[in-house]
Amino acid sequence: MKKYLGLLFFVLLFTLAACSSKSEAPVMKAAIAAAEPVTSAAPTQAPYINNELGFSFAIPDSWETENYTPQVTSKTVEENGEKAKITEVDFVFQGDTENPLLTIQIVPKEWMNDAADKKAESAAQEAQEDYLGTSGELAYRYSLPQACPYDVGPKADLYNSMVLLREDVPNRFKILGGDSQETNSSEVLAAPSIIPIK
Repeated sequence: MKKYLGLLFFVLLFTLAACSSKSEAPVMKAAIAAAEPVTSAAPTQAPYINNELGFSFAIPDSWETENYTPQVTSKTVEENGEKAKITEVDFVFQGDTENPLLTIQIVPKEWMNDAADKKAESAAQEAQEDYLGTSGELAYRYSLPQACPYDVGPKADLYNSMVLLREDVPNRFKILGGDSQETNSSEVLAAPSIIPIK
């Protein structure tokens, strides 16, 4: 009986020693990895470039191509007797055109300046629409969703994981060409309300 207990004790001791050395390996790897210099990873997504509208947008790595589609729409709107063409680029989430992840609007600079002098329809809408910059006679601005439109579940989780922070959009946006003025995230200005085009 003592032989069996001694043998059992030896096997248990050997097993504990083997298991404890395995649990130390990941810790050592993590410590070694932490000591290595960190290099910034290059974006894996190709940027969205629209030469016709004169801008590019760096697509976030979290946006998988099967979950969004850029959709361009244009419409002429009239406000106080003045007509203006508004073009929107909606980054549509899974085909749901009513709930884009991001909308970039291109409007005439003069029309936007005139509209800026008028009172906004609501503070909530004004807070969600931001100026990005100008190029020639055009002004660029963007809007983000105010809330998740989906019920709790995997679709809502995915949507929420793809929604950008307000300060991230200007850092990803670039006006193409030479005659432009862009804002950066520290200069984001609230823009006036413009009739949404869907």
